[in-house]
Formats: sequence, C-alpha cells, structure tokens
Amino acid sequence: PYMPHAVSQRQLPPQHMATNEVVPPAASSTPSPESVLSFQNGWDKLMGDHFTSIDEAEGERLIVKSMTEGNALARGFCSFRGWGGMQRNIAEAFSAFSSQAASTNSPNALAMTGYCYKNGFGTTKNVESGNASLNKAVDLDHAWAMGIMAYSYQHGDGVAVDAKEALRLYTCAAELGYAKAMYNLGE
Repeated sequence: PYMPHAVSQRQLPPQHMATNEVVPPAASSTPSPESVLSFQNGWDKLMGDHFTSIDEAEGERLIVKSMTEGNALARGFCSFRGWGGMQRNIAEAFSAFSSQAASTNSPNALAMTGYCYKNGFGTTKNVESGNASLNKAVDLDHAWAMGIMAYSYQHGDGVAVDAKEALRLYTCAAELGYAKAMYNLGE
C-alpha cells in the first residue's frame, strides 16, 4: 500500500507527546477559522505540502493545537497518531474522518477517509471506496490525495495502470507544492 511521508504505520509511535499532555476538549461540529488554519498549517508542515518544508514536530504541535481548539478533524488525526494525550485509536480516527468528510466535504477529511479505506485503517479495507473518496479530494485540489491516486495509477492499485494519468496527477500535486510528488517526478 502507498505509505506517504509522515503517515506510514512504521512511523506511528503509540504515544509521542510524553510531557505537557492535556485532555482534549470535545470536538466542535463547526471548527473555528483559527483551528482550521492551525490544522492546515500543521498538515503542510507534516506532509511537506504547499511548498512548506517538512518539520514533523511543528506539524504535530499545530495539529494538537487545532485539536485543543475543538477541531474534530484534528481530533481524529491526533487519535490516528496517538498525539496530544489521546490514545492511538484508528477506528475512532476513521469515524472522525468519515464524519467530517460527509458533513463538511473537507479535502483533508476526504483524503484521510480514502487513505483509511485503501489500507483498512479503522475500517474494512475497501480500495474502491478509498479511491472514490480520494478522487473527491483530488477534485478539490488536494495534493496529497493526488499523490496517492498517482501512485495507484502507476501501480494499478484499484485502478487500471495508466502511466499518463499517474504523471498528470504527480505533476498537478507537484505544482501545488507537494514535496513527495516532486520527488516522485524526479525518479
């Protein structure tokens, strides 16, 4: 399975933040603009997206901050990773991602829902549903989702091998500033 930078199972510690842990507040159904911005900036730092240098510690800090501000997507991501005083619980994370994808059409939530479906994280593995959710995120210009779908077309993961489509998606993701897509184009 495609394991994008900073989200692979091999890199997931059971609990990363050992000090200054806080019990996260309940997530809000409507996140504040500040918490949305904190999450996006954290995502960008963690993934190397939007021409942002990868800084995993800062990415984690910003996503945890977003969670403490009541952002349900950030809470799901912290549950996925075991950050911010949360126990790692991928079933709870999948529930948060899929709920946010359905209620807000958030590109990040759609991408994480698709990623979970494709890999069976917190749900039964369903590559078709994963690709459908990822393609919705691609339609909303989500570079990380483009990278996953490019890999899928390159290797025939739930879709027919299509080198031209893989190249198109890697190029689009790179133009949006996704570092891994830039790397893959250079290979």
